[in-house]
Amino acid sequence: MVDDGVIQDRVLTPRFIGLCCGSLAYFLAIGIGGFLFGGVVALTDRPGGFLFCAVVSVGALLMTGPLLGSIGAGARSGTRVT
Repeated sequence: MVDDGVIQDRVLTPRFIGLCCGSLAYFLAIGIGGFLFGGVVALTDRPGGFLFCAVVSVGALLMTGPLLGSIGAGARSGTRVT
């Protein structure tokens, strides 16, 4: 028999929730990204697909700074950021 309290305690930890969210984001990116890239290549041509990927990559790099900059801000400043 499995103790439900042990499983419930593990599911509610921030580390486990972060791991699940990261895994879900990865699999969604792989599934949706391939579909979008294939659609762009089908509508344009191979150079159009490369241009699309370059634009998405630059956008992701630009978004990474603000997103990662806010992670851990509360721990660094000693106050909780909500």
